[in-house]
Formats: sequence, structure tokens, C-alpha cells
Amino acid sequence: MSLTAKILRGLMILVQFKWILSKLMLNPQRWFHAWWPKWLPSDMDIQWRKVDGHQVATIAPAGSSPKKHIFYLHGGGYNMGFLPMFTKFAVNAARDNTCRVSLLDYPLAPEHKVEATRAMVIKTYRHMCEVFPEDEMVLCGDSAGGGLALVLADAIKQEGLRKPHSLVLISPWVNADMNRDFAPYEKMDVVLGRATLVKAMDNYRGDLSVEHPWLSPINGDLNNLGKVTIVAGSGEMFYPDIVAFKNQLEACEGNSVTWHEGEGLWHDWVYMALPEAKACREKLFN
Repeated sequence: MSLTAKILRGLMILVQFKWILSKLMLNPQRWFHAWWPKWLPSDMDIQWRKVDGHQVATIAPAGSSPKKHIFYLHGGGYNMGFLPMFTKFAVNAARDNTCRVSLLDYPLAPEHKVEATRAMVIKTYRHMCEVFPEDEMVLCGDSAGGGLALVLADAIKQEGLRKPHSLVLISPWVNADMNRDFAPYEKMDVVLGRATLVKAMDNYRGDLSVEHPWLSPINGDLNNLGKVTIVAGSGEMFYPDIVAFKNQLEACEGNSVTWHEGEGLWHDWVYMALPEAKACREKLFN
């Protein structure tokens, strides 16, 4: 862990970042999330669409004609909407890789349940494949968005939609069963707490069991997902589940796994202003 990471981790503990995030996740401020279109810079080409009443922005560097297309699903425990770090990540990915990025303001709990979210994401992906028939699609998501990207990948196989070129999963939430012992990882993680995630998942899952593959993609069909890049931190609460998921992927047919691990780092560390994160981001979409 770099000195910068050690200092930032100490600051996050000092300001009780985990407690603050818990409050924001379980009491989502929709007025704040609604500002996300204003966080997209004016020097990008932006196409707006609405799918099932929810906004979708497709951005690209001005004047470019990219063929790579990142289909981006933000995190937030299925309860929180866009945060500035999500839009910044998407904009930088578009610039650094000269590609398109589609950002989905997908249905969130507690107003919506998993069925509505899954349906909207699948419908949007199908639409993007029709509008951009030559684009090389990359499914990307962090945390809950990482889990949702895997749910989408499974639906793509089932419905015979265009197979994505690859998946990029950042600290993915692959197992929704939070009623387990996460020691010592929960204490190490300065972002996530088990009790918060139990409530967040209860808001989202409706009548489905937490073991259902739409909530716990680790329990789904993991064959033939193709190229999968996984980012995890050895100091995050999800770490044992992500490692188990990686091992299952490697044991299944038709997968090629690239693994990026941040030693001692916490959940979603790749978004932070850290030397480890910068180095990782440069490799994600190559």
C-alpha cells in the first residue's frame, strides 16, 4: 500500500466515511443524484435517450468516431444513484480510450425492485446494439453495478443478444447473502458495512431469495463469459467472495480472467486519487 493510500485510509477512518456512506445509501438523496447530467463536461459529444422513463447518456470525445463502447453500470448498493466519482470515471474512460461510454440512470431501490432494474438494463443494451451495430461492447460495473453487469451478461446469453467483447468488474457484489461472518474484512474495509448492505439488499430484492442469481451472480451460469477483468482490494469486505468468484470463473469453460488486486486497499479503491488506482485504470480497457 502506497503512502498516499495509507494517509487517505486514515482520513476516511477519521471522518467516519463508512458511517456517512451508510446514511447516504439507506436515505438516498434523489435531488442530488438528479444533478448527474450537469457533471458531464461540455467538450464531450453527448446523446440522450430515455428507456422506461430513465435517462441514458452516451458520451464520446468531441469529433471522434470510436468503435469501443463501454456500457457502464454505477455502484451504490442498488439504492444510490450517480455520484461525481462515477461520472468522472466514465468521462476519463471515454477520453483516455477514445471510446463511447453509455451511463445508465437505472431504476433504484426502494422505489423499484430487481425485476424493473434488470428489465431496463437489458432493454437498454439491446437498444445500444441496434443503434451502434459495429461497436465493440464492454460491460463495466462497480460494486452493485458489477453484479448487475454479470446479470446482464447472463441475460445476453439466454436471449441470444450480441455478445460483449469483455467485462470489467470493479469490486463486484457477487454474493448478496450478507448474513455471514465477514471478519476480519469488514473491519478492514473503510467503505462497506454488513448491516447496511443487508438493508440495502432487502430494499432491492423484493420477494426473491438472496441466493437468486439475479442478486447473487456467483450462483448463476458462469460459463462462456469470455474476457473478464476483475479489480479487488485485499482489504475490502467483498474480497473473499470476489476471490471465490474468480476461482469459479477460471474453472468454467470459455473464460479468460485478468486480475488486479490492490494490496490492503478497500472497496472501490480504483476510483480514488491513488497511484495504485491510476496504474490500474490505465490497464482496464486495453
